[in-house]
Amino acid sequence: DFQHIIRVLNTNLEGKRKVPFALTAVKGIGRRIATLACKKAEVDITKRAGELSREEVDKLVDVVTRPLDYNVPVWFLNRRRDFRDDLDKNQRVRDKTDEKFKSICVEEIETLKQGLRIESEAREASEEEMVRTMKDVINELKEGLHII
Repeated sequence: DFQHIIRVLNTNLEGKRKVPFALTAVKGIGRRIATLACKKAEVDITKRAGELSREEVDKLVDVVTRPLDYNVPVWFLNRRRDFRDDLDKNQRVRDKTDEKFKSICVEEIETLKQGLRIESEAREASEEEMVRTMKDVINELKEGLHII
């Protein structure tokens, strides 16, 4: 039951290569983490990747995706501060910056709304004054026409 190509973590692995070296085709997995994953998943490192059973492949994928659950030391991992559970200082700074940016945007929008409100009130007042003036002119004309 040999497979020439195995699909693991959106990557095609060559079945002819030994398991740790085949795993290095997956982005982010080097020889050291691949060997450690094989040991934690209890997969023989001298086995060819094409000889793996479905259960062994699933176990390897589980070890690679969740290494801390299998007691892999934290220092062994790449980009240790990028885990979703533990935000690093930079992430907190980015969040604060985002909040500050949002508050500035909201403040600017409120200022613009206030300015539009004042401008529309001023326009309404000037329009009312123009209507009054036009009514006065019309009344003056009517009175002038009555005299004639």
